[in-house]
Amino acid sequence: MVEQEAARYVEALAEAVRGHELAQRRAWWDLATGEGVEEAARVAEASALAIDDLYGRPEEAARVRGWMEELEAGSLLRRQLERVAREQARCAGPGELRREIVREEVALQARYHGFRGRDGSGEELSGPAIEAVFEGERDVARRREAWEASMQVGDAVAEAVRRLAGLRNELARAQGHRDGFAMGLAHQGLDEGWLMGLLGRIERDTREPYRVRKARLDGRLADRFGVAEDELGVWAGADPFFQRSPGLEDVGEALESWLAGRDPADLATRFLDGLGMNLRPVMASSDLEPRAGKSQHAFCVHLDRSGDVRILSNNRRGRTWAMTMLHEGGHAVYERYLDPGLPWLLREPAHTLVTEAVAMWLGRQAMDPEFLVEFAGAPADEVTPLAAALRREQAFEMLLFARWVLVMVHFERALYADPQAGDLAETWYALKQRYQLVEVPPDRAGREDWAAKIHLALAPVYYPNYLLGELLASQLRAVLLEESGERTLSDNLAAGELLIARVFRPGARLPWERLVEEATGEALEPRHFLREFAGRVSP
Repeated sequence: MVEQEAARYVEALAEAVRGHELAQRRAWWDLATGEGVEEAARVAEASALAIDDLYGRPEEAARVRGWMEELEAGSLLRRQLERVAREQARCAGPGELRREIVREEVALQARYHGFRGRDGSGEELSGPAIEAVFEGERDVARRREAWEASMQVGDAVAEAVRRLAGLRNELARAQGHRDGFAMGLAHQGLDEGWLMGLLGRIERDTREPYRVRKARLDGRLADRFGVAEDELGVWAGADPFFQRSPGLEDVGEALESWLAGRDPADLATRFLDGLGMNLRPVMASSDLEPRAGKSQHAFCVHLDRSGDVRILSNNRRGRTWAMTMLHEGGHAVYERYLDPGLPWLLREPAHTLVTEAVAMWLGRQAMDPEFLVEFAGAPADEVTPLAAALRREQAFEMLLFARWVLVMVHFERALYADPQAGDLAETWYALKQRYQLVEVPPDRAGREDWAAKIHLALAPVYYPNYLLGELLASQLRAVLLEESGERTLSDNLAAGELLIARVFRPGARLPWERLVEEATGEALEPRHFLREFAGRVSP
């Protein structure tokens, strides 16, 4: 009787949520592509509110908890109820407060997507234009202008981001959490103590290897731009936030030359062919070219949980967008190869960190010597002498990214501790100085550069998943190589079959911790990442 009643409830709820989710994701797509923005914003807001209302009913949450106590752990029905309970916890609290948060998020999404910074002459600079400056411009003044243009959105949206963080704090306290940071982790099933302990280990074990290589990098950048090391600024990096390596090794020009003539979408498609994964249906419905009015970011979305998977990107030839398309292609094949026979509520990745692991592992291929020869068509006699340098460069890139995640996580924790704090700008640069060894730029007092990072507004408490994903990517790589019996993952059909069977097809059938253990034979463990990258960076 209990099982039948619970099954009827789950079926009816899934059907109701399904239509609103489809409308919401289509509206997100239209907002990002610049199609009917006002109507898309209205639909996105209405759909999000409707979903929240369906899950935000206290009496139904109590019934779900009761059924879960009665049903066998591990059953499909029990697992669906667990996913429902997670969403009900997310949607608990005063309805008007939740609606206000949704309205603020939709409004901010439109502001970020539509904003364009300007250089000193007043010329508008798009995201791709700023990226082009960071990739190849040697003129220091021009780089500074591009960096400042990239930060201008921060001042434009900071007040709204602070207000949104305050609203999330109100909701968190209504749900019994300390603040929005603690709430965000709880909703993702991540224990804060475990996470901060893990990040502490990553910080300790990467500190010295990173310091040594960062000092060497500073010398190279000073020579490259013709300035003293103490005159280097944030403009000297490969991107505005110093997330990626600007070139520790002498491989940048070679990488760009090998990838300059290659279509990023084609590279991703052919590499995935070698794993037995077909990306072509995704490419057919994607929006990959830059244009005015379109979001400058890249993402993958599964519109209907039934195979309509799309990628939005702004592709240009070269390393950056090759990595981006491989990354988004990883998200896309995960979604495409979910078991279509799973109940709708379980037809999604096990956890954000798991889909990020797949995407990040694929993104790494753009610097892999075997990939460059086989898929980018780079001459083997050019790649082979640089293979060791390519691997060292990638190792530094991974360490740099790990340190950047530390900045983001600790800053976001501070943001939610006091959204109206007057020293958030100082906190931002203090953390960048501590973890990235980046000097505070002059003349930025009172400037809200931190708010230029869109994740802080629209992907709250998401950044831990990136680093957890990198850890899992290394763990998966080790298992796939060992069990496939190959030394590379290029054209490795056996590895692809293992990935589909153990990671993709189960969807959300298992909690992420159990899926990781069943897929790799152990719990999530940072030693694979540290062995692969921290050891390699030793001088």
